[in-house]
Amino acid sequence: IEQIKYEINKAIDKIIKQLDLQESNDVMDQLRNCCLVQKYIVEHNTYDEDIMKKKEGYKPEEIVILDLYNAVVLHSGVCTSNALMFKKVLEKIGVKSEVVGLISNDTGGIHASNIVELDGKYYFFDSTLETSIYKSNSKNDGIVLCCAGLGKNEYCQFYTPKVVLPDDPTDNVKPLPEKISEYRIPPEIVNSFIIDSSKHNTCLLYTSPSPRDR
Repeated sequence: IEQIKYEINKAIDKIIKQLDLQESNDVMDQLRNCCLVQKYIVEHNTYDEDIMKKKEGYKPEEIVILDLYNAVVLHSGVCTSNALMFKKVLEKIGVKSEVVGLISNDTGGIHASNIVELDGKYYFFDSTLETSIYKSNSKNDGIVLCCAGLGKNEYCQFYTPKVVLPDDPTDNVKPLPEKISEYRIPPEIVNSFIIDSSKHNTCLLYTSPSPRDR
């Protein structure tokens, strides 16, 4: 386990350097960090359903570290793997993020994503859903973030957040924070950090934004 932790920390440091992530108190710098990490996960990580079966054999106290290893080092895993990776990379540069347990409004299945505190409010970031949308778009010519910086009005159409998952899997789950934003961060701001503004890409998930979005 100590060797695994060493490899995880080494891989996270490499990602931070590769993406030029900067620790900052400026909310726009923090948002940039979040968007770049989400883009990185979409580009590098592969969803592996077999991981769920393998996790049944993990010891309770080792689930988080092995799940994180799958994502950060092996670039493979499931929604919890991606959410843990997102949190731990950002945590190392001072961005407050949590892993959230959710229920699919469509299937009733369990899902995991992240919430991030930006300027006193929390926003949803879902790198696993982002990957699914990106890979389902056969005509894409670059990543466009559709599942970054979402508020309850958009994200809770698809998932109902239930709890904040603890760092230690043997601990109790925590309640959701109160200040979850009703509205998303405008997608043009989110995507300004990751794409050339001269490209005209379409966000597949939200094609008819409310005039009240802000």
